[in-house]
Amino acid sequence: MKHINLTLYSFDELSEESSKKVVENERWNVMGDVMDGYSSDYRNSLNEFESLFHIRCNWEVNYCSYSFSFKLTSFEAFEWQGGYIELATISGKLLQRFLRNYILPHLEKPACYFSKMKGVYPNFRYNKRSSKIKKTVECPFTGHIYDMLLLDPLLKYLASPNDGTTYAELMDKCLRSFFKSWHEEYEYWADDDEAVKEELRNNQYENRLYYSNGDVYTGPLELSA
Repeated sequence: MKHINLTLYSFDELSEESSKKVVENERWNVMGDVMDGYSSDYRNSLNEFESLFHIRCNWEVNYCSYSFSFKLTSFEAFEWQGGYIELATISGKLLQRFLRNYILPHLEKPACYFSKMKGVYPNFRYNKRSSKIKKTVECPFTGHIYDMLLLDPLLKYLASPNDGTTYAELMDKCLRSFFKSWHEEYEYWADDDEAVKEELRNNQYENRLYYSNGDVYTGPLELSA
């Protein structure tokens, strides 16, 4: 019978040289694992945006780059003063009016205010009150911040309109903002060493053990006597 004694280390117990080796070996796995989950949230926001704005988008996004194209779907024209106007080309006050009348009602909700009522800690009670006048747009599609990556360019346009901007150009700005941020999140999870290290300490990596040189231990974690 032979007895083998192994000394294994958690990530934080490794030497600086070995931990750097682990980071280099695992950065692409970390990026892939994290972005598998986040990309689902991005896609959900995009699907809702496409539905509301009557567009269909073809896209590709990854660590290296992003690209997209889009076209209007069933709602290519709308009735205006007895005639029809192509949605893609409207601009100026007509575009602003279209967005305020047809789009914002689907995005806005009454602003909420919270006022502290009487009580003794830890039994404070808070009263929630909704404004009848002020409205806000806060992640209306999915509740994730990715919604606002799509909508921020539109809200900025309405706050400071450019009469030369067309509907199609505004959609391009919204989608470019969205896919650029999606691409940059891929970059973050692969390029930022501190982000990789934090992930290696948590989630599916937190119970992983290593040899002193940084190689991953793949044997059983519990050995019978």
